[in-house]
Amino acid sequence: MPYGYMAYPCSFDMLVNQAKAVDGKLSFGGSQRYAFLAIPDKTNMQLATLKQIAKLVKDGVVVYGPKPEVLLSLNDIKNHSEEFKSLADELWGKNNASLVDNKYGKGKVVWGKPVNELLEELNVVPGFNTNISDAKEIMFIYKKVGNDDVYFVFNQQNKALNRELLFRTKNKVPEIWDAVDGSMVKPAIYS
Repeated sequence: MPYGYMAYPCSFDMLVNQAKAVDGKLSFGGSQRYAFLAIPDKTNMQLATLKQIAKLVKDGVVVYGPKPEVLLSLNDIKNHSEEFKSLADELWGKNNASLVDNKYGKGKVVWGKPVNELLEELNVVPGFNTNISDAKEIMFIYKKVGNDDVYFVFNQQNKALNRELLFRTKNKVPEIWDAVDGSMVKPAIYS
C-alpha cells in the first residue's frame, strides 16, 4: 500500500464468518470500514473462498486481485471445476484481459491497474500523511474507537523530527498523548 494507507490481513475464517458489505464497504463487524478487499496475487483458490468473494461483491464490496484459475482441492477439481470457472468468469469477465473492471451485483472486481489508481477512483484519501512522506522515519497505527479516530504516530529515527502531520479526520480537536508518561496536550495550531 502507498504511504499513509493501512492494510489489514484477513484469514479465511474472518472472510467466511465476519466479512460483510456495509454501505458498499467491507466490514468485519466493528466500526472499521474498508474501501476494498485485496486478494493475493495468485491464481489458485478454494471454491469456498471464491463463493464468499462472490457474495461480498454481489452485496457491494470492491475486490482487487487476479482472476482465480486453479482449484486447490482435489475433490473440488473432480466435482466442481465448471462451477469454479463459471463463477470466476462472472466475477472477472470471460476474457483474460490484463485490465479488469467488472461489475457484479452492487460491487465490482478490479485488477491490472496500480492500487494508487483504485484508491483515487474510490475517493480514498490517506489516513495519515506528512509534509515529507518517508515510511522509514515516521510510522502510524490507526483505529476507530466509537466516534473517535485514534492515531499512534511514532518516530523511527534516533533523532527529533520536525514534520507537519496530516490526519484523515475533520471537525475534531486533536489531543497529543505522550506514550511514556501518559500526559496529554492540545496542539497550539491545527486546522
